[in-house]
Amino acid sequence: MTSEADHLEAAARTEIEASRLDDALEKLGMALALREQTQGAEHPDLIWTLSLMIQALSARHTRADAREAARLGERRLLLRRSALADAPAEIALSLLELAYCYEFEDEPFDPERIRALRSEARAMGASDDGW
Repeated sequence: MTSEADHLEAAARTEIEASRLDDALEKLGMALALREQTQGAEHPDLIWTLSLMIQALSARHTRADAREAARLGERRLLLRRSALADAPAEIALSLLELAYCYEFEDEPFDPERIRALRSEARAMGASDDGW
């Protein structure tokens, strides 16, 4: 089953590169469902699928897609916290990436969450310059 998910993710990457974002998201939705069914909802392999979904949603560039990307980013952050528990620099980067998801056209739609994410990242030694 995971090889089918791998195949769907690879096809979705091609779709993203070709700006066929709806097709990419459809494939990624199927890949995510397969991985959840076969590996469980908390398996680290879901991080990659969620990352691709966030990339495709961000590329569609609508406020609704930005909100969905942030929602998926929260889930990805939980998985990363578990998978990367011994890599605080990676978690700090994940926090900054998620903070960025909470903005659309440089307009924050959840300023409190952005502040909390950036504050936690700074407490871990990250610089949020350029984010």
